[in-house]
Amino acid sequence: MLNLVGMGLDPTEVVTTVAKDYGVKRESVYADWRRRGQWLKQVAGFDELENVLYESLYSLNRVSNDAYLLYLKEVDSPNARVGALRLFVEIRFRVADMVRELIRDEELEDLDKRLKALEELQHEEES
Repeated sequence: MLNLVGMGLDPTEVVTTVAKDYGVKRESVYADWRRRGQWLKQVAGFDELENVLYESLYSLNRVSNDAYLLYLKEVDSPNARVGALRLFVEIRFRVADMVRELIRDEELEDLDKRLKALEELQHEEES
C-alpha cells in the first residue's frame, strides 16, 4: 500500500484496491494506514524509530560532506568533481524530502486526531 501511494496513486483508489485484494473492509485498511507510523517499528523491531531517523540523517550528512570535500579537492578528473557535486545535491534533496514527509505525516496525524475528536463530539451531541 505504501508503495502504491508513494508512486502517486490516489489513496482512495489504493484503499479500495487493497481492500478488494485482501478481502477486508475499507475501514480496516484505513485503520491500518493510520497506524503506519508503527509499521517499521513492528516489522524491523526498532525500539526507537526516532533514533533510526537521526542515524540515517547523520549518515546522509556524513556522505554529503565527504562528497562536497571531494568536489573541492584538486583532482585530475573533472568528471569526479561533477559526480561528487551531483551526489552532494542529490543527498540534500533527499534529506529535504524526508523532512517534508515527516512534517506531512505529523500534519496528517494531527488532522486525524482532530477528526476523531469531532466525531466524538457529534456522537455526544446525538446522545
